[in-house]
Amino acid sequence: MAENENGEEKTEQATEKKRRDARKKGQVLKSQDISIVCSLFLTFLVLRVTAPLIFSSLTNYMSGILSAAGDGIGDIRYVDNVMFVRQFFARAVLVFLICSGILLVVSFAVAIISTGVQTKFLVSFEALKFKLDKLNPIKGIKNMFSLKRIFEMAKSLLKMIILVAVVYNELGKRLHEIIRLIKLEPSSGLVYTAQTVFSLVMTIGMVFVAIAAADFLFQRWNFENELKMTKQEVKDEYKMMEGDPKVKGKRRAIQQQMAQQRMMQEVPSADVVIRNPTHIAVAIRYDPQKAPSPVVVAKAKDKGAARLVEIAEEADVATVENKPLARSLYEKVEVGREISPEFYESVADVLWFVYNLKNKPLPISQKPKTNAPYNY
Repeated sequence: MAENENGEEKTEQATEKKRRDARKKGQVLKSQDISIVCSLFLTFLVLRVTAPLIFSSLTNYMSGILSAAGDGIGDIRYVDNVMFVRQFFARAVLVFLICSGILLVVSFAVAIISTGVQTKFLVSFEALKFKLDKLNPIKGIKNMFSLKRIFEMAKSLLKMIILVAVVYNELGKRLHEIIRLIKLEPSSGLVYTAQTVFSLVMTIGMVFVAIAAADFLFQRWNFENELKMTKQEVKDEYKMMEGDPKVKGKRRAIQQQMAQQRMMQEVPSADVVIRNPTHIAVAIRYDPQKAPSPVVVAKAKDKGAARLVEIAEEADVATVENKPLARSLYEKVEVGREISPEFYESVADVLWFVYNLKNKPLPISQKPKTNAPYNY
């Protein structure tokens, strides 16, 4: 089980923030063996394809050198011949680029692409920064005996054993053929040697593919294990991102209080407050010029309902007791919303009663069909 510096067990999977922070620091899942295997295969495949070109370039170059030597390249007249020297080195550079340049470019490109695919082409200079904890001898000794270090040592030893075993086995099978090379022409011997080397590399490469797959699985397991977090780290991260629950609760309470105050400021503009009788209160306003239906401008329960009624009485807003209507409006209509059609008739009755009581014209097109008694 992974542990942090304080000895606490890391039992929780890494969060997305932890993964993003690790990536910024250059900590990504990567298997070096995959890059090595890819470079090995592609480089030798390119070498096999370009072998005829390399052979002909070297042959022509050596023939030219030997021909020049036969023509008197060692004579004193060539010593100060700048043009000859330039041509000699230019040809040498050209042959070098033809023979090794293609291989170097392919090897370099494969290494970059194979690593980039694994790391999603991450570029980070965080790992290059100097850190004092790298000089900590205790931490260095601890890393020497870590599981990752032991795995790397065992993997290197396994590679060496496999390499020796494959070379010994292949050369042992071809020993009688190798002995006959002295009887062959140099070109034929060179071709046979190249084929033997290529066969060895392919055999070793196939074995190294299995090792690279095992290394990738181990690196993924180790990467996830190192990213794990303790429960306290998860809590601290949550507090940092979402805020302390206590502070967040206070902030929410303040926001609710401010919303309650704004709502109470709308009560004096209401036409009527429908209550039940002390537990629920709903303030209704009807202004056909602003909304086609009556609007709930405020609502509250318990102490809030008592405060709402108190403000309504101070503002001379009529209050009507209607238990079922008050309860339904409170549950089904949000503050600032128009009432739904199911409440049209009931609210129209209440408004007609209030406007008739105050001798005010009712701003609706028709009188209600029924007259119900209300407590005012």
